[in-house]
Amino acid sequence: MKPAIKLVVADAAYSAGLVLEGYSEVRSVLAELHGIACDGSASLFLEAAASLCLRSGRSFGCSDPLLDRGASCRDIVEVEIDARLPGILFVRLHRIEADGRCVRTHTGTLGGVSAALGIVPCRTLAA
Repeated sequence: MKPAIKLVVADAAYSAGLVLEGYSEVRSVLAELHGIACDGSASLFLEAAASLCLRSGRSFGCSDPLLDRGASCRDIVEVEIDARLPGILFVRLHRIEADGRCVRTHTGTLGGVSAALGIVPCRTLAA
């Protein structure tokens, strides 16, 4: 069974995490994040991500927003929302190494990281 992927979302006032089941790789998560409308609120963005999982039949669970925790997760997708820059999401991709270290592999805007990884965005989720 493939380890789950942890999604951490934060804005200036709020941060939380979800453990996402049923995604084959981080690329799939990033592709679907493009379809979530962002109004500057991390809590609403996280709620939309959970709704996306429900609509697609994937399991998810609540998680703490700390990057150094998540033994069941091999990969972490961190999303930072800045209300001053509506519609622009900043992402950091992390991998948990065998020795437990959290190593950042990519950082930038969602569009920039997706382009660098050759990801075609999904546009299936209505706001």
